[in-house]
Amino acid sequence: MESNMFVHFLENLCNSALLTCSLHAPEFVFPPPLVVITSELRMTFDDLHEKAEACKAEANSYFKAGDFDKAIASYTKAIEHEESAIYYANRSLAYLKTECFGYALNDASKAIELDNTYIKGYYRKASANMALGKFREAQDDFEAVVRVAPGDKDARVKLTECQKIARLKAFAKAIAVDEKASLIDTVDLSSIIVEPSYDGPHLERRESPTNDESYSYIVTESFMLALLECYKKQKHLHKKYALLILREIRNILIGLPSLVEIDVPDVS
Repeated sequence: MESNMFVHFLENLCNSALLTCSLHAPEFVFPPPLVVITSELRMTFDDLHEKAEACKAEANSYFKAGDFDKAIASYTKAIEHEESAIYYANRSLAYLKTECFGYALNDASKAIELDNTYIKGYYRKASANMALGKFREAQDDFEAVVRVAPGDKDARVKLTECQKIARLKAFAKAIAVDEKASLIDTVDLSSIIVEPSYDGPHLERRESPTNDESYSYIVTESFMLALLECYKKQKHLHKKYALLILREIRNILIGLPSLVEIDVPDVS
């Protein structure tokens, strides 16, 4: 733990100073307060560690009882006494249980930062990323878990699941097509004039025309019959009417389901 390491460092520093002084300056008297300070620091840090462990034990009890909010509060108290990868990883799991996936991810990342060999930190981080839909990141973390613990069946199952979803997302992205505006929507139909010389069939205007040129006309039976005669004479429908009809057909098709279920009667 970081606190004990710091105290250990101070003790070694004091011992080195004592040794140096005894070798090069035997007459020098090493100030006793420094030794006392390191001793008091060790007592202080040991006391904080005991308090942190007590809070952790309390949090574990709450967790087992299913009271995850109280477990989070107790793990937080433990962290306030002493930062530890174990405490952060435990609180990360409690956050996962309460579906606070962002907090769970932060705690798992902190656990790894404090101890990059603590495998549970990677497991918690992977679980949080998976819950957040970050399957590629989760895959990396589960791979780290499996490398260290190849016998962990749960990690292997989740790794396989992440790999499948990541591949599906990559495939979907590869075949995705940017939706661009249809060419027919870029045409200003109101700007197209039907010349007086045009002798083909005309679309009839609605009784209450709208601002949208597409909905100002209606296809009638008489128009269709006239159009057939026009084609028989090898003439053409005016481009304005052709575009109006195409746009209306497109709008109708867009509103229809892409897949229709049809019940086929059993004739056997």
